[in-house]
Amino acid sequence: MPQSFPFRHRELGYLALTVSDLAASLKFHLDVVGLEDRGQTDGAQFLRCGDRDYQLLLVEGPVPGLQRVAWEVEDDRQLDAAFAHYAVQGYQPAWIDAAEARALRLGRAFRIRQRATGIAFEYFTGMSRPVEPFRSDLAGIDRLGHVVFTVEHFDECLAELTGTMGFLVSDYAGDGVAFLRAFPNPLHHSFAIQRGSDDHLQHVNFMVDGMDTIGTAVNRLNDSGTPIVFGPGKHFPSGSIFLYFLDPDGMTFEYSAGMEEFPEVAARDARRLEPSLKTIDLWGGRPDPRFGRTGAIDRGGDRPGA
Repeated sequence: MPQSFPFRHRELGYLALTVSDLAASLKFHLDVVGLEDRGQTDGAQFLRCGDRDYQLLLVEGPVPGLQRVAWEVEDDRQLDAAFAHYAVQGYQPAWIDAAEARALRLGRAFRIRQRATGIAFEYFTGMSRPVEPFRSDLAGIDRLGHVVFTVEHFDECLAELTGTMGFLVSDYAGDGVAFLRAFPNPLHHSFAIQRGSDDHLQHVNFMVDGMDTIGTAVNRLNDSGTPIVFGPGKHFPSGSIFLYFLDPDGMTFEYSAGMEEFPEVAARDARRLEPSLKTIDLWGGRPDPRFGRTGAIDRGGDRPGA
Protein backbone atom coordinates (compact mmCIF):
# COMPACT_ATOMS: atom_id res chain seq x y z
CA MET A 1 0.00 0.00 0.00
CA PRO A 2 2.63 2.68 0.87
CA GLN A 3 4.52 2.32 -2.41
CA SER A 4 1.32 2.83 -4.41
CA PHE A 5 0.00 5.74 -2.34
CA PRO A 6 -1.09 8.53 -4.69
CA PHE A 7 1.37 11.19 -3.48
CA ARG A 8 4.73 11.45 -1.73
CA HIS A 9 5.72 13.83 1.06
CA ARG A 10 9.15 15.41 1.30
CA GLU A 11 8.94 16.69 4.89
CA LEU A 12 7.07 18.82 7.39
CA GLY A 13 7.50 22.17 5.68
CA TYR A 14 6.37 24.85 8.13
CA LEU A 15 3.90 25.65 10.88
CA ALA A 16 1.79 28.80 11.04
CA LEU A 17 1.09 29.84 14.64
CA THR A 18 -0.93 32.61 16.27
CA VAL A 19 0.85 34.45 19.08
CA SER A 20 -0.58 37.13 21.37
CA ASP A 21 2.43 39.48 21.20
CA LEU A 22 4.44 39.21 17.99
CA ALA A 23 7.37 41.31 19.24
CA ALA A 24 7.74 39.21 22.41
CA SER A 25 7.48 35.94 20.50
CA LEU A 26 10.03 37.10 17.91
CA LYS A 27 12.52 37.99 20.64
CA PHE A 28 11.95 34.62 22.31
CA HIS A 29 12.49 32.60 19.13
CA LEU A 30 15.60 34.56 18.18
CA ASP A 31 17.31 34.97 21.55
CA VAL A 32 16.19 31.84 23.39
CA VAL A 33 15.17 29.20 20.84
CA GLY A 34 17.82 30.07 18.25
CA LEU A 35 15.87 30.60 15.01
CA GLU A 36 16.86 32.99 12.20
CA ASP A 37 14.87 36.14 11.40
CA ARG A 38 13.64 36.01 7.78
CA GLY A 39 11.63 39.23 7.92
CA GLN A 40 7.94 40.11 7.87
CA THR A 41 5.35 40.23 5.10
CA ASP A 42 1.84 41.60 5.69
CA GLY A 43 2.30 41.28 9.45
CA ALA A 44 3.49 37.66 9.30
CA GLN A 45 6.92 36.94 10.81
CA PHE A 46 9.07 34.34 9.03
CA LEU A 47 11.61 32.31 11.04
CA ARG A 48 14.12 29.79 9.74
CA CYS A 49 15.71 26.61 11.11
CA GLY A 50 16.41 24.60 7.94
CA ASP A 51 17.43 24.72 4.29
CA ARG A 52 14.28 26.49 3.02
CA ASP A 53 13.28 30.12 3.58
CA TYR A 54 11.35 29.50 6.80
CA GLN A 55 9.87 26.79 8.99
CA LEU A 56 7.83 28.87 11.43
CA LEU A 57 5.35 31.61 10.54
CA LEU A 58 4.00 33.78 13.37
CA VAL A 59 0.93 36.01 13.16
CA GLU A 60 -0.38 38.12 16.02
CA GLY A 61 -3.88 37.36 17.24
CA PRO A 62 -6.02 37.04 20.36
CA VAL A 63 -5.89 33.24 20.81
CA PRO A 64 -2.47 31.52 20.76
CA GLY A 65 -2.36 28.30 18.79
CA LEU A 66 -2.07 26.65 15.41
CA GLN A 67 -3.31 28.11 12.14
CA ARG A 68 -2.09 25.36 9.82
CA VAL A 69 0.38 22.54 9.22
CA ALA A 70 2.19 22.78 5.88
CA TRP A 71 3.76 19.80 4.13
CA GLU A 72 6.27 19.98 1.31
CA VAL A 73 5.74 17.23 -1.27
CA GLU A 74 8.50 15.96 -3.51
CA ASP A 75 7.72 17.93 -6.68
CA ASP A 76 4.95 19.57 -8.73
CA ARG A 77 3.79 16.23 -10.08
CA GLN A 78 3.26 15.00 -6.53
CA LEU A 79 1.43 18.22 -5.65
CA ASP A 80 -0.99 17.72 -8.55
CA ALA A 81 -1.44 14.09 -7.54
CA ALA A 82 -2.20 15.12 -3.96
CA PHE A 83 -4.75 17.69 -5.12
CA ALA A 84 -6.48 15.14 -7.36
CA HIS A 85 -6.46 12.56 -4.57
CA TYR A 86 -8.14 14.89 -2.07
CA ALA A 87 -10.65 16.07 -4.67
CA VAL A 88 -11.72 12.47 -5.31
CA GLN A 89 -11.99 11.91 -1.56
CA GLY A 90 -14.37 14.87 -1.23
CA TYR A 91 -12.10 17.23 0.72
CA GLN A 92 -12.69 20.16 -1.64
CA PRO A 93 -9.01 21.17 -1.90
CA ALA A 94 -8.48 24.85 -2.77
CA TRP A 95 -5.43 26.31 -4.48
CA ILE A 96 -4.09 29.48 -2.87
CA ASP A 97 -3.91 32.36 -5.32
CA ALA A 98 -0.69 33.65 -6.87
CA ALA A 99 -0.52 36.76 -4.65
CA GLU A 100 -0.74 34.70 -1.48
CA ALA A 101 1.80 32.21 -2.80
CA ARG A 102 4.24 35.07 -3.43
CA ALA A 103 3.59 36.49 0.05
CA LEU A 104 4.31 33.05 1.50
CA ARG A 105 7.42 32.66 -0.69
CA LEU A 106 6.03 29.50 -2.27
CA GLY A 107 5.66 28.20 -5.80
CA ARG A 108 2.24 26.52 -5.65
CA ALA A 109 0.10 25.36 -2.73
CA PHE A 110 -3.36 24.16 -1.82
CA ARG A 111 -5.24 23.61 1.45
CA ILE A 112 -7.71 21.18 2.93
CA ARG A 113 -9.16 20.67 6.40
CA GLN A 114 -8.83 17.39 8.19
CA ARG A 115 -12.31 16.09 8.91
CA ALA A 116 -11.74 14.69 12.40
CA THR A 117 -10.18 17.83 13.90
CA GLY A 118 -10.64 20.74 11.49
CA ILE A 119 -6.86 21.25 11.33
CA ALA A 120 -5.85 23.10 8.15
CA PHE A 121 -3.33 21.12 6.08
CA GLU A 122 -1.38 22.87 3.34
CA TYR A 123 0.62 21.10 0.62
CA PHE A 124 3.22 23.04 -1.35
CA THR A 125 6.25 23.04 -3.60
CA GLY A 126 8.78 25.68 -4.57
CA MET A 127 9.52 27.49 -1.30
CA SER A 128 12.38 29.94 -1.88
CA ARG A 129 15.79 28.78 -0.73
CA PRO A 130 18.46 31.09 0.74
CA VAL A 131 21.98 30.92 -0.64
CA GLU A 132 23.56 30.76 2.81
CA PRO A 133 22.90 27.56 4.80
CA PHE A 134 21.11 27.85 8.12
CA ARG A 135 23.44 27.85 11.10
CA SER A 136 22.34 28.06 14.72
CA ASP A 137 25.34 28.81 16.92
CA LEU A 138 22.99 29.45 19.84
CA ALA A 139 21.03 26.21 19.82
CA GLY A 140 22.46 23.71 17.29
CA ILE A 141 19.09 23.26 15.56
CA ASP A 142 19.09 20.97 12.52
CA ARG A 143 15.46 21.18 11.40
CA LEU A 144 11.80 21.50 12.28
CA GLY A 145 11.05 17.99 13.49
CA HIS A 146 7.40 17.30 14.26
CA VAL A 147 4.11 18.56 15.61
CA VAL A 148 1.83 16.77 18.09
CA PHE A 149 -1.86 17.24 18.82
CA THR A 150 -4.28 16.16 21.52
CA VAL A 151 -7.49 15.03 19.78
CA GLU A 152 -10.94 14.23 21.08
CA HIS A 153 -11.93 11.70 18.40
CA PHE A 154 -8.69 9.72 18.38
CA ASP A 155 -9.86 6.62 16.49
CA GLU A 156 -11.53 8.61 13.73
CA CYS A 157 -8.52 10.91 13.42
CA LEU A 158 -6.07 8.00 13.21
CA ALA A 159 -8.19 6.19 10.62
CA GLU A 160 -8.27 9.34 8.48
CA LEU A 161 -4.54 10.01 8.78
CA THR A 162 -3.59 6.45 7.83
CA GLY A 163 -6.44 5.60 5.48
CA THR A 164 -6.61 8.79 3.43
CA MET A 165 -3.83 11.24 4.25
CA GLY A 166 -0.64 9.28 3.60
CA PHE A 167 0.73 8.65 7.10
CA LEU A 168 2.13 5.40 8.46
CA VAL A 169 2.17 4.45 12.13
CA SER A 170 5.66 3.92 13.52
CA ASP A 171 4.57 3.10 17.09
CA TYR A 172 1.57 3.17 19.41
CA ALA A 173 1.64 3.88 23.14
CA GLY A 174 -1.37 1.94 24.40
CA ASP A 175 -4.55 2.83 22.54
CA GLY A 176 -4.22 6.57 23.04
CA VAL A 177 -1.01 7.73 21.32
CA ALA A 178 0.12 7.18 17.73
CA PHE A 179 3.44 8.30 16.25
CA LEU A 180 3.15 8.82 12.49
CA ARG A 181 5.62 9.32 9.67
CA ALA A 182 4.77 11.15 6.45
CA PHE A 183 5.49 8.56 3.75
CA PRO A 184 8.14 8.27 2.42
CA ASN A 185 9.94 10.61 4.86
CA PRO A 186 12.09 8.32 7.06
CA LEU A 187 11.77 10.11 10.43
CA HIS A 188 10.04 8.03 13.13
CA HIS A 189 7.41 10.74 13.40
CA SER A 190 6.67 14.09 11.82
CA PHE A 191 3.15 14.05 13.27
CA ALA A 192 1.62 12.45 16.35
CA ILE A 193 -1.75 12.40 18.08
CA GLN A 194 -2.79 11.75 21.67
CA ARG A 195 -6.27 10.94 22.93
CA GLY A 196 -7.83 13.72 25.00
CA SER A 197 -11.03 15.52 25.94
CA ASP A 198 -10.69 18.19 23.21
CA ASP A 199 -8.61 19.13 20.18
CA HIS A 200 -5.53 21.31 20.71
CA LEU A 201 -1.88 21.73 19.83
CA GLN A 202 0.30 19.75 22.23
CA HIS A 203 3.81 20.72 21.17
CA VAL A 204 6.17 21.75 18.37
CA ASN A 205 9.57 20.07 18.01
CA PHE A 206 12.97 21.25 16.78
CA MET A 207 15.61 18.57 16.18
CA VAL A 208 19.09 19.51 17.41
CA ASP A 209 22.58 18.16 16.88
CA GLY A 210 23.29 16.28 20.10
CA MET A 211 23.12 15.85 23.86
CA ASP A 212 25.52 18.71 24.56
CA THR A 213 23.06 21.06 22.87
CA ILE A 214 20.29 19.76 25.14
CA GLY A 215 22.52 20.27 28.19
CA THR A 216 23.48 23.83 27.35
CA ALA A 217 19.85 24.61 26.54
CA VAL A 218 18.84 23.74 30.11
CA ASN A 219 21.09 26.50 31.43
CA ARG A 220 20.11 28.99 28.71
CA LEU A 221 16.41 28.44 29.34
CA ASN A 222 16.85 28.75 33.10
CA ASP A 223 18.91 31.93 32.72
CA SER A 224 16.21 33.49 30.52
CA GLY A 225 13.40 32.56 32.91
CA THR A 226 11.84 30.18 30.38
CA PRO A 227 9.80 27.44 32.11
CA ILE A 228 11.12 23.91 31.48
CA VAL A 229 8.11 21.60 31.73
CA PHE A 230 9.58 18.15 30.99
CA GLY A 231 13.08 16.75 30.76
CA PRO A 232 15.82 16.34 30.01
CA GLY A 233 14.69 12.79 29.37
CA LYS A 234 14.71 9.98 26.82
CA HIS A 235 11.77 8.81 24.73
CA PHE A 236 11.62 5.04 24.24
CA PRO A 237 9.60 5.05 20.96
CA SER A 238 11.97 7.22 18.88
CA GLY A 239 15.11 6.97 20.99
CA SER A 240 15.29 10.78 21.24
CA ILE A 241 16.76 12.79 24.10
CA PHE A 242 14.25 15.56 24.83
CA LEU A 243 13.67 18.86 26.59
CA TYR A 244 10.30 20.66 26.65
CA PHE A 245 9.77 24.34 27.46
CA LEU A 246 7.12 27.06 27.16
CA ASP A 247 6.98 30.10 24.90
CA PRO A 248 5.66 33.48 26.16
CA ASP A 249 2.06 32.34 25.49
CA GLY A 250 2.51 29.03 27.34
CA MET A 251 2.66 26.92 24.16
CA THR A 252 5.00 23.94 24.46
CA PHE A 253 8.14 23.58 22.35
CA GLU A 254 10.70 20.79 22.34
CA TYR A 255 14.34 20.25 21.53
CA SER A 256 15.22 16.64 20.71
CA ALA A 257 18.42 14.89 19.68
CA GLY A 258 18.42 11.66 17.67
CA MET A 259 15.54 9.74 16.10
CA GLU A 260 14.96 6.34 14.51
CA GLU A 261 14.67 6.43 10.71
CA PHE A 262 12.69 3.98 8.58
CA PRO A 263 13.51 2.61 5.13
CA GLU A 264 10.91 3.21 2.44
CA VAL A 265 10.64 -0.53 1.75
CA ALA A 266 10.48 -3.38 4.27
CA ALA A 267 10.17 -1.13 7.33
CA ARG A 268 9.52 -2.77 10.68
CA ASP A 269 5.95 -3.10 11.91
CA ALA A 270 4.54 -0.59 14.38
CA ARG A 271 4.99 -1.65 17.99
CA ARG A 272 2.30 -1.47 20.67
CA LEU A 273 4.13 -0.05 23.66
CA GLU A 274 2.82 0.09 27.20
CA PRO A 275 0.99 3.35 28.01
CA SER A 276 3.26 4.35 30.87
CA LEU A 277 5.46 7.29 31.83
CA LYS A 278 8.43 4.95 31.35
CA THR A 279 7.57 4.71 27.64
CA ILE A 280 7.62 8.49 27.34
CA ASP A 281 10.68 8.95 29.56
CA LEU A 282 13.06 6.07 30.19
CA TRP A 283 14.80 8.25 32.79
CA GLY A 284 11.68 8.38 34.95
CA GLY A 285 10.75 12.05 34.64
CA ARG A 286 7.28 13.52 34.95
CA PRO A 287 5.85 16.45 32.98
CA ASP A 288 4.82 19.70 34.62
CA PRO A 289 1.00 20.19 34.56
CA ARG A 290 1.49 23.03 32.05
CA PHE A 291 3.06 20.68 29.50
CA GLY A 292 1.07 20.50 26.25
CA ARG A 293 -1.94 22.43 27.53
CA THR A 294 -1.96 25.65 25.48
CA GLY A 295 -2.58 25.93 21.75
CA ALA A 296 -5.99 26.37 20.13
CA ILE A 297 -6.70 25.02 16.65
CA ASP A 298 -7.84 27.79 14.29
CA ARG A 299 -10.76 26.38 12.32
CA GLY A 300 -11.58 29.74 10.75
CA GLY A 301 -10.49 31.63 7.64
CA ASP A 302 -7.57 30.94 5.35
CA ARG A 303 -6.48 34.55 4.77
CA PRO A 304 -2.88 35.19 3.59
CA GLY A 305 -0.45 34.52 6.40
CA ALA A 306 -3.18 32.90 8.48
